[in-house]
Parts: sequence; C-alpha cells; structure tokens
Amino acid sequence: PSPFDSKLDAKACGLISAALRHLRDADTLLGAADGRNSPEGAYYLAGYAVELAGKATLAQRWLDQAIGHVDAALHELGS
Repeated sequence: PSPFDSKLDAKACGLISAALRHLRDADTLLGAADGRNSPEGAYYLAGYAVELAGKATLAQRWLDQAIGHVDAALHELGS
C-alpha cells in the first residue's frame, strides 16, 4: 500500500507544503532573468525538498506508531 492512501495528518501536510515552497524557490533561482540565477543554490534547495518529502512520508507511516509505543511505555511506568 502507498503511504499516501490515507489522509495526511497536519504534520505531514506541513512538511509537504515546506517541500513545495523549497521547490518553487529552487525553480526561481534557476530561472532568474536578472543574471542572479544560482544553479548551486537551486540544487541545495531542491535537496531540502526531497528531505522534507521523505520526512512527510515517514511521519505519516511510522511516527504516530512510534510515539504510541513511547506513550504506552510511559503509561506503564506511571501506573
């Protein structure tokens, strides 16, 4: 199953939104007509976009489960 089969939670949506902003900024850096284009900067920002998209996928699929296990362990220690 795809990690995007279910609705994205707020954290995953925020990460995807940030990834898309970085891609738009990278595209702007590549296409700057005023002579201030920066392929190196665009590459750098695009790398952040990939990283954030990966984090969104992980957050959606595993983060809630991992936190759930930690919460259960803390609950057992407290009782």
